[in-house]
Amino acid sequence: MRMLQRFLVALLPVLTLLAACGGESSAGPFYQAVPKVCDLVSKQVTSSYVGDVTGKRTDFVAKYVDKEGGVTADECSWEHTQEIRSGDRLLRTYSRRLTVAVIRYPEKDDYGHTGTQLAENDYESTKKAARDTNALIREEPGLGQGAFLQNMGGPYILLKYRRGNLIVEIHSYFFDSTDPQAAKSENRQLLQSGVLAVAREVDAKLASSR
Repeated sequence: MRMLQRFLVALLPVLTLLAACGGESSAGPFYQAVPKVCDLVSKQVTSSYVGDVTGKRTDFVAKYVDKEGGVTADECSWEHTQEIRSGDRLLRTYSRRLTVAVIRYPEKDDYGHTGTQLAENDYESTKKAARDTNALIREEPGLGQGAFLQNMGGPYILLKYRRGNLIVEIHSYFFDSTDPQAAKSENRQLLQSGVLAVAREVDAKLASSR
C-alpha cells in the first residue's frame, strides 16, 4: 500500500500537467468582446472570390442570435454581381456573396455554463443536426477547436467552427446563370476554396488578437 501511495504521489504532477494541457487545447481561448468582422478579412483574400468590393456590416445571421443571455455577434458581407450583355441581350449573370459572422458567448450563463461550453454546444448541435439530415459535411482540421464544411445544396456552402467562446460561420453563395446549381467542378471548387481561404485568415487574426 505504501509503495502504491508513493507511486501515485510521484505521478500526480504528471497527471496534473496532462490534464491542464488537455483542458487548454479543448477549451481554447476566451474572448472578452466580439471582433469587428469586416476587419478580419483582407481585400486581397476576398477579391479573388467576390471581386474588388468592400465589406459591409449585415445581419443575415446575427439577427437570429439570442442576445438576452449576453450573447453578442458581428457580421460582414461581400457581394458582387456582374452581367454580360450583347447589346440589349443578357447573355450571362454572375453573382457572388460571402458572409462571415462571429458569435461570442459570455463568460457564464445563468445556469453556470461557461462561454466555451455554450459555444461547443452550439457547434456540436449544428453538426449533429446536419448529420441527422444526411447533409454532406466534412471535418476541416486546423481551424480553432473543431470545424466542418457543409454543402447546403446547389450553390451554397457553410463552414462553421469554434474558437474558444466564439463561433465563426462563413456562408458562401455563387450564382452563374449558365450553371444555376453550381454543378460545374470549377464553380464547386471556387465555392470551397474561397470559404477555406477566408476561414484561415479569420482564424489566424483571431488567434493573434487574444
